[in-house]
Amino acid sequence: MDNYKKIISEVVLPNEGIYSYDPNDPGGETVYGISRKHFPKWEGWSLVDKLKNQGNLKYNLSHNEKILELVYSFYKKEFWDKLKLDNIDNYEKQKVIMDTAVNAGVSRAIKFTQSALGVVVDGILGPISLENLKNIDEELFVNKFKIKRIEFYTNLVSKNKKLKIYFYGWIRRTINL
Repeated sequence: MDNYKKIISEVVLPNEGIYSYDPNDPGGETVYGISRKHFPKWEGWSLVDKLKNQGNLKYNLSHNEKILELVYSFYKKEFWDKLKLDNIDNYEKQKVIMDTAVNAGVSRAIKFTQSALGVVVDGILGPISLENLKNIDEELFVNKFKIKRIEFYTNLVSKNKKLKIYFYGWIRRTINL
């Protein structure tokens, strides 16, 4: 199994869960972490809506090959490829960047990467960032990156107290990467 599929199946999907519609979550309705609010044109939504009418939605979603195929395809196109993670030959670096992108956005994941590398934070994962990412010690990078992610969640919750209910889950998710 290549790193992409392994990260999606062993990290992203277990962290995101099958289905959620938490009224307190700014992302709203999600299927395997794909937010209807942020990705309303995802082609899986029509199938999700059909499965809702059949009862036992989580079971039906987890046993529907077409949904899983669409989920994997979506994360490849909208996250992995935009992060240029095929250019990084290091599972741990790929994992922390990908999971952060799914949870906090591609742009933030790129900025956290650049900040952890000590390069100009411009939100563009160009040749300088990629070269530095290839050369930095894995453990050093991952730890610096996790600190950036924790700082982000801390600031987010301090600005919006309603998000406090997610804070410890976000921190646990970050630490467990």
